[in-house]
Amino acid sequence: MGYKYNNLIYEDENFLVCSGPASFFIKEADFHPNTKLIQPYAFSRSDIEKVNFPDDIECLAGHAFSDCKRLEHIDLSNTNVQLVEGCFEGCSRLEYFKAPKHKQESLHSTFMYCDSLKHIDLSNMDVRILENTFNRCKNLESVILPKKLEMIKGLCFANTNLKSIDLPNSIYFLDGEIFTNTKLSNIILPSDLRYLNDFLWGSSIKNLYYKKDINEYALNTIKEYIRVNEYDVKIQNIDLDALLDQNKSLKEINKIFKDIER
Repeated sequence: MGYKYNNLIYEDENFLVCSGPASFFIKEADFHPNTKLIQPYAFSRSDIEKVNFPDDIECLAGHAFSDCKRLEHIDLSNTNVQLVEGCFEGCSRLEYFKAPKHKQESLHSTFMYCDSLKHIDLSNMDVRILENTFNRCKNLESVILPKKLEMIKGLCFANTNLKSIDLPNSIYFLDGEIFTNTKLSNIILPSDLRYLNDFLWGSSIKNLYYKKDINEYALNTIKEYIRVNEYDVKIQNIDLDALLDQNKSLKEINKIFKDIER
Protein backbone atom coordinates (compact mmCIF):
# COMPACT_ATOMS: atom_id res chain seq x y z
CA MET A 1 0.00 0.00 0.00
CA GLY A 2 2.55 2.61 1.15
CA TYR A 3 2.36 6.35 1.62
CA LYS A 4 2.23 8.95 -1.16
CA TYR A 5 4.18 12.18 -1.53
CA ASN A 6 4.43 14.11 -4.83
CA ASN A 7 3.39 11.00 -6.77
CA LEU A 8 6.12 8.95 -5.09
CA ILE A 9 5.51 5.88 -2.93
CA TYR A 10 7.09 5.60 0.52
CA GLU A 11 7.35 2.58 2.79
CA ASP A 12 6.74 4.49 6.01
CA GLU A 13 4.67 7.38 7.32
CA ASN A 14 7.84 9.37 8.09
CA PHE A 15 8.80 9.33 4.39
CA LEU A 16 12.28 7.90 5.01
CA VAL A 17 12.29 5.10 2.41
CA CYS A 18 11.14 5.70 -1.17
CA SER A 19 10.16 2.59 -3.14
CA GLY A 20 9.47 4.33 -6.46
CA PRO A 21 7.06 6.42 -8.49
CA ALA A 22 3.31 6.03 -8.21
CA SER A 23 3.34 5.85 -12.01
CA PHE A 24 6.17 4.99 -14.40
CA PHE A 25 5.07 7.94 -16.55
CA ILE A 26 6.17 10.51 -13.96
CA LYS A 27 8.77 12.86 -15.49
CA GLU A 28 10.18 14.50 -12.32
CA ALA A 29 10.99 13.06 -8.90
CA ASP A 30 10.77 15.65 -6.12
CA PHE A 31 11.51 13.75 -2.92
CA HIS A 32 10.27 14.42 0.59
CA PRO A 33 12.96 16.28 2.62
CA ASN A 34 13.06 13.35 5.08
CA THR A 35 14.09 10.82 2.41
CA LYS A 36 17.14 8.77 3.44
CA LEU A 37 17.00 5.71 1.17
CA ILE A 38 15.86 5.02 -2.37
CA GLN A 39 15.23 1.30 -2.68
CA PRO A 40 16.79 -1.11 -5.23
CA TYR A 41 15.32 -0.74 -8.73
CA ALA A 42 12.93 1.96 -7.42
CA PHE A 43 12.99 3.99 -10.65
CA SER A 44 14.59 1.44 -12.97
CA ARG A 45 13.23 1.58 -16.54
CA SER A 46 10.94 4.51 -15.70
CA ASP A 47 10.36 7.63 -17.83
CA ILE A 48 11.94 9.90 -15.21
CA GLU A 49 13.71 12.94 -16.70
CA LYS A 50 14.63 15.04 -13.68
CA VAL A 51 15.52 14.15 -10.07
CA ASN A 52 15.69 16.58 -7.14
CA PHE A 53 17.60 14.93 -4.31
CA PRO A 54 17.25 16.16 -0.71
CA ASP A 55 20.55 17.19 0.89
CA ASP A 56 20.22 14.55 3.62
CA ILE A 57 19.75 11.56 1.31
CA GLU A 58 21.98 8.71 2.54
CA CYS A 59 21.80 5.88 0.02
CA LEU A 60 20.86 5.10 -3.57
CA ALA A 61 20.45 1.34 -3.45
CA GLY A 62 21.46 -1.05 -6.22
CA HIS A 63 20.16 -0.11 -9.69
CA ALA A 64 17.91 2.58 -8.19
CA PHE A 65 17.90 4.52 -11.49
CA SER A 66 19.23 1.92 -13.93
CA ASP A 67 17.98 2.05 -17.52
CA CYS A 68 16.28 5.43 -17.11
CA LYS A 69 16.61 6.30 -20.80
CA ARG A 70 15.47 9.93 -20.46
CA LEU A 71 17.61 10.96 -17.50
CA GLU A 72 20.27 13.48 -18.58
CA HIS A 73 21.41 15.35 -15.48
CA ILE A 74 22.37 14.21 -11.95
CA ASP A 75 23.59 16.62 -9.26
CA LEU A 76 24.58 15.05 -5.92
CA SER A 77 27.14 17.70 -4.97
CA ASN A 78 25.23 18.84 -1.86
CA THR A 79 24.81 15.32 -0.52
CA ASN A 80 26.80 12.66 1.33
CA VAL A 81 24.95 9.85 -0.42
CA GLN A 82 26.31 6.32 -0.87
CA LEU A 83 26.06 4.95 -4.41
CA VAL A 84 25.40 1.21 -4.47
CA GLU A 85 26.16 -1.09 -7.42
CA GLY A 86 24.77 -0.12 -10.82
CA CYS A 87 22.65 2.79 -9.61
CA PHE A 88 22.88 4.67 -12.96
CA GLU A 89 23.73 1.75 -15.22
CA GLY A 90 22.15 1.97 -18.66
CA CYS A 91 21.13 5.65 -18.41
CA SER A 92 21.96 6.14 -22.07
CA ARG A 93 21.22 9.90 -22.16
CA LEU A 94 23.11 10.81 -18.99
CA GLU A 95 25.54 13.60 -19.93
CA TYR A 96 26.14 15.46 -16.68
CA PHE A 97 27.04 14.04 -13.28
CA LYS A 98 28.07 16.11 -10.27
CA ALA A 99 29.55 13.82 -7.63
CA PRO A 100 28.69 13.57 -3.93
CA LYS A 101 31.37 14.34 -1.37
CA HIS A 102 30.92 11.37 0.95
CA LYS A 103 33.63 8.79 1.59
CA GLN A 104 32.75 5.35 0.25
CA GLU A 105 34.51 2.10 -0.46
CA SER A 106 33.84 1.65 -4.15
CA LEU A 107 31.95 2.60 -7.29
CA HIS A 108 30.81 -0.67 -8.86
CA SER A 109 29.23 -0.69 -12.35
CA THR A 110 27.87 2.77 -11.54
CA PHE A 111 27.86 4.17 -15.08
CA MET A 112 27.97 1.08 -17.31
CA TYR A 113 26.30 1.65 -20.69
CA CYS A 114 25.92 5.42 -20.12
CA ASP A 115 26.42 6.08 -23.82
CA SER A 116 26.15 9.89 -23.70
CA LEU A 117 28.69 10.38 -20.92
CA LYS A 118 31.80 12.09 -22.38
CA HIS A 119 33.55 13.73 -19.43
CA ILE A 120 33.23 13.16 -15.71
CA ASP A 121 34.95 14.66 -12.66
CA LEU A 122 35.21 12.44 -9.56
CA SER A 123 38.04 14.43 -7.96
CA ASN A 124 35.95 15.47 -4.95
CA MET A 125 34.92 11.90 -4.14
CA ASP A 126 36.76 9.92 -1.48
CA VAL A 127 36.65 6.47 -3.12
CA ARG A 128 39.12 3.59 -2.73
CA ILE A 129 38.05 1.25 -5.53
CA LEU A 130 36.66 1.61 -9.05
CA GLU A 131 35.30 -1.65 -10.46
CA ASN A 132 33.61 -2.01 -13.83
CA THR A 133 32.59 1.60 -13.28
CA PHE A 134 32.60 2.91 -16.87
CA ASN A 135 32.57 -0.28 -18.91
CA ARG A 136 30.84 0.28 -22.29
CA CYS A 137 30.43 4.04 -21.90
CA LYS A 138 31.24 4.16 -25.59
CA ASN A 139 31.65 7.97 -25.88
CA LEU A 140 33.61 8.55 -22.67
CA GLU A 141 36.77 10.53 -23.47
CA SER A 142 38.13 11.75 -20.14
CA VAL A 143 37.82 11.09 -16.42
CA ILE A 144 39.24 13.01 -13.47
CA LEU A 145 39.79 10.34 -10.85
CA PRO A 146 39.39 10.51 -7.05
CA LYS A 147 42.58 11.81 -5.46
CA LYS A 148 42.80 8.95 -2.93
CA LEU A 149 41.94 6.13 -5.31
CA GLU A 150 43.77 2.89 -4.49
CA MET A 151 42.52 0.19 -6.87
CA ILE A 152 41.15 -0.03 -10.42
CA LYS A 153 39.45 -3.39 -11.01
CA GLY A 154 37.41 -5.33 -13.49
CA LEU A 155 36.76 -3.85 -16.92
CA CYS A 156 36.69 -0.38 -15.44
CA PHE A 157 37.36 1.67 -18.59
CA ALA A 158 36.94 -1.08 -21.19
CA ASN A 159 35.06 -0.37 -24.40
CA THR A 160 35.16 3.42 -24.05
CA ASN A 161 36.57 6.26 -26.15
CA LEU A 162 39.06 7.13 -23.41
CA LYS A 163 42.01 9.07 -24.87
CA SER A 164 43.86 10.27 -21.77
CA ILE A 165 43.90 9.63 -18.06
CA ASP A 166 45.87 10.88 -15.07
CA LEU A 167 46.37 8.03 -12.59
CA PRO A 168 46.76 9.30 -8.99
CA ASN A 169 49.98 8.19 -7.29
CA SER A 170 47.88 6.61 -4.52
CA ILE A 171 46.87 3.71 -6.81
CA TYR A 172 48.64 0.49 -5.79
CA PHE A 173 46.70 -2.09 -7.86
CA LEU A 174 45.82 -2.21 -11.57
CA ASP A 175 43.64 -5.15 -12.53
CA GLY A 176 43.50 -7.02 -15.83
CA GLU A 177 41.73 -5.67 -18.95
CA ILE A 178 40.89 -2.29 -17.39
CA PHE A 179 41.91 -0.43 -20.59
CA THR A 180 40.70 -2.99 -23.15
CA ASN A 181 39.37 -1.42 -26.35
CA THR A 182 40.13 2.22 -25.50
CA LYS A 183 42.00 4.96 -27.38
CA LEU A 184 44.73 5.30 -24.75
CA SER A 185 48.27 5.20 -26.09
CA ASN A 186 50.28 6.63 -23.16
CA ILE A 187 49.98 6.45 -19.38
CA ILE A 188 52.14 7.53 -16.47
CA LEU A 189 52.39 4.78 -13.89
CA PRO A 190 51.39 5.63 -10.29
CA SER A 191 54.33 5.92 -7.91
CA ASP A 192 52.64 3.70 -5.28
CA LEU A 193 51.90 0.88 -7.74
CA ARG A 194 52.73 -2.51 -6.20
CA TYR A 195 50.41 -5.13 -7.72
CA LEU A 196 49.06 -5.71 -11.21
CA ASN A 197 47.23 -8.17 -13.40
CA ASP A 198 47.25 -8.08 -17.21
CA PHE A 199 46.18 -4.42 -17.43
CA LEU A 200 47.61 -4.02 -20.95
CA TRP A 201 45.57 -6.84 -22.46
CA GLY A 202 43.45 -5.66 -25.38
CA SER A 203 44.63 -2.05 -25.04
CA SER A 204 46.30 0.28 -27.53
CA ILE A 205 48.85 1.50 -24.98
CA LYS A 206 52.30 1.88 -26.54
CA ASN A 207 54.17 3.89 -23.90
CA LEU A 208 54.43 3.52 -20.14
CA TYR A 209 56.16 6.33 -18.27
CA TYR A 210 57.33 6.40 -14.68
CA LYS A 211 58.97 8.80 -12.25
CA LYS A 212 61.96 8.15 -10.01
CA ASP A 213 59.85 7.59 -6.87
CA ILE A 214 58.02 4.55 -8.32
CA ASN A 215 58.17 1.34 -6.31
CA GLU A 216 61.21 -0.55 -7.64
CA TYR A 217 59.67 -4.00 -7.21
CA ALA A 218 56.59 -2.92 -9.20
CA LEU A 219 58.76 -1.44 -11.94
CA ASN A 220 60.75 -4.66 -12.33
CA THR A 221 57.52 -6.67 -12.32
CA ILE A 222 56.08 -4.54 -15.13
CA LYS A 223 59.23 -4.86 -17.22
CA GLU A 224 59.18 -8.64 -16.83
CA TYR A 225 55.45 -8.73 -17.55
CA ILE A 226 55.97 -6.81 -20.82
CA ARG A 227 58.88 -9.11 -21.79
CA VAL A 228 57.08 -12.39 -21.06
CA ASN A 229 53.88 -11.35 -22.85
CA GLU A 230 55.86 -9.86 -25.75
CA TYR A 231 53.91 -6.62 -25.67
CA ASP A 232 55.05 -3.90 -28.06
CA VAL A 233 55.22 -1.35 -25.27
CA LYS A 234 58.04 1.00 -24.33
CA ILE A 235 58.70 1.88 -20.71
CA GLN A 236 60.63 5.02 -19.86
CA ASN A 237 61.66 7.23 -16.95
CA ILE A 238 60.27 10.74 -17.49
CA ASP A 239 62.06 12.60 -14.72
CA LEU A 240 63.74 15.53 -16.40
CA ASP A 241 67.13 14.70 -14.82
CA ALA A 242 66.93 11.14 -16.15
CA LEU A 243 66.10 12.33 -19.65
CA LEU A 244 69.01 14.77 -19.62
CA ASP A 245 71.30 12.00 -18.35
CA GLN A 246 70.32 10.02 -21.44
CA ASN A 247 71.63 12.92 -23.54
CA LYS A 248 68.19 13.60 -24.96
CA SER A 249 67.83 16.93 -26.71
CA LEU A 250 65.25 19.47 -25.59
CA LYS A 251 63.37 18.74 -28.83
CA GLU A 252 63.20 15.03 -27.96
CA ILE A 253 62.14 15.77 -24.38
CA ASN A 254 59.44 18.15 -25.58
CA LYS A 255 58.09 15.48 -27.95
CA ILE A 256 57.88 12.94 -25.10
CA PHE A 257 55.80 15.26 -22.97
CA LYS A 258 53.57 16.17 -25.92
CA ASP A 259 52.96 12.46 -26.52
CA ILE A 260 52.01 12.00 -22.87
CA GLU A 261 49.44 14.81 -23.09
CA ARG A 262 47.63 13.28 -26.07
